[in-house]
Amino acid sequence: MIMKIGREKLIFEQEEKSRRLDEVMELLKKEVDEEKTKELTKEAYSLIKIRFLESGGVFYDDINEFYHDLRGNFVVRMESPERVVNSVGMHKDLKISPQKDHPNVVEWRSEYGSVGLRDAFLEGTGMLGGLITVIGFRKGKGIRVSDVGEEEKEMFGRERGLVRIAKGKAHPEDMQFVILRLPIECFPEDEITSQDRTSIQKYNQHYVFRGFAFNESAETAREERLAA
Repeated sequence: MIMKIGREKLIFEQEEKSRRLDEVMELLKKEVDEEKTKELTKEAYSLIKIRFLESGGVFYDDINEFYHDLRGNFVVRMESPERVVNSVGMHKDLKISPQKDHPNVVEWRSEYGSVGLRDAFLEGTGMLGGLITVIGFRKGKGIRVSDVGEEEKEMFGRERGLVRIAKGKAHPEDMQFVILRLPIECFPEDEITSQDRTSIQKYNQHYVFRGFAFNESAETAREERLAA
């Protein structure tokens, strides 16, 4: 009986957090007050973090360690936080459609580091308050990825050789990682690390990055790195 009550309480708490996350995301769509947007974005981040952890995500507050532990080839794009939450947290397909023949994803390997990912923050859609989400997935059976014209591989004088055009559906089992990016003022102060503060002071960085890995190879790589 006690175990049953405990499970029912846990389910109730999860449902309450899920309802609150939906509510916060709706509020952020309409909010125009800057201070309220900051507070709502902080709350959205905290609730999304809980959702992803409950979905089996491995959390990283060091984005460089995150890049190191990811292994393999990925298709990466910026995606609406709502759609990411639904796809990863609710195990739903993510439909991807290009606008005409414009690139909408990046093909990326972890050894590239931040190279290419800069373009992933451009190829895609969606922002909620101050929160941007970038999702990485395997090129599964439901996704067709094609090359782009040479004119699309350079923008503002910068080489963009990793951009591609993707169409189809990414299935839940294809989802491999999510990166969250928030302005420093929209991030919970008690979660700012010493490394964040160094980046802010030394490199004038205005954003905080956090990663969630959903593949076994990242978890294995992390265990190997920590054991070394």
